[in-house]
Amino acid sequence: MKKIAPGTHAFIIFEKLRQELADYDDEISPARAKKIIIKAISLLPGFNVEDSKKPDSITVRSITSPGIGVEVPLQNAIDSVMILWNESIRFRDAS
Repeated sequence: MKKIAPGTHAFIIFEKLRQELADYDDEISPARAKKIIIKAISLLPGFNVEDSKKPDSITVRSITSPGIGVEVPLQNAIDSVMILWNESIRFRDAS
C-alpha cells in the first residue's frame, strides 16, 4: 500500500467533519460530536475505529494487526468540535 502524507489524513478528517456539520443546524452534544469524529477517523485508510465503553474515547485498530487496539482519548477533540460548532451557530444566529 502506498504511504499517505500526514497532511492527507488531516484533510480527510477536516473534510468529513465539515460535511457532517453542514447537515446539522443545532448545537451539538458531546455524544453527537463523538459520533461525528468516529465517522471522520473511520475514513482513514488502514484503520478500524470502534466506539469505546468510555464516553470520551475510542479504540483504533490497525487492519494489519487487528488484535492490537489503542485506546485514544477524545475529550479535547470533542470539546473543540463542540465549541467551534456551537459558537458558529451563535454567530450565525446573531447575524
